[in-house]
Amino acid sequence: PFAATGVGGLSRLSVWWLRLGILPERIEPGHPEQNGRHERMHRVLKQETAQPPARTGRAQQRAFDRFRREYNEERPHEALAMATPASLYEPSPRRFPEKLPEMEYPAGFVRRNVEPHGDVSWQCGRMFLGEALAGETVGIEEAEDGWRMWLGPLPLAWLDARQISAAGGRDKRGRGRWTAQFLDGSGRPTGSRRRPKTRTEPGEKSSPLHGDNP
Repeated sequence: PFAATGVGGLSRLSVWWLRLGILPERIEPGHPEQNGRHERMHRVLKQETAQPPARTGRAQQRAFDRFRREYNEERPHEALAMATPASLYEPSPRRFPEKLPEMEYPAGFVRRNVEPHGDVSWQCGRMFLGEALAGETVGIEEAEDGWRMWLGPLPLAWLDARQISAAGGRDKRGRGRWTAQFLDGSGRPTGSRRRPKTRTEPGEKSSPLHGDNP
């Protein structure tokens, strides 16, 4: 879930974080040196708890619990001036909300709900964002020659007003599909994304998939 390949690199977990006001930060694929301290922690965790792994799940969990206690409460850390993490930890004053807050958007943004199958409709077309965003509200702002789509503070896609395709057929409402330029968490282009093929597109009659019997 931490390295999802969905739009914006989002998984259900990272969408949940965004609604809590936490902005995920990602390193470039194949560059663990960009997060060296975290990678070292994983290496030490593996060396001390899983080489070799315990014979049972309960025994493995006891090894993890022991490591967590030693790592946080007993072992001095050079990066912390030889203090322990537990000695410096301060609980957050923020209370966990009983209900997740909705995404907020500036005035002038148009809101659209993502449907259960991961599609969102806009103007005369629709596009697939992914089921990880199902039920969420995206914000759309007008820009030169098109629109920019956001999930909270995260840029998701650029929609060129000239790029809408009916190659896959139009639904009952006459809507085609947007050929969108999807963005990563920093706003860099990541390429296009297609909706997985299903038996029935929303608003369309059922048709057999390749390999199905009519």
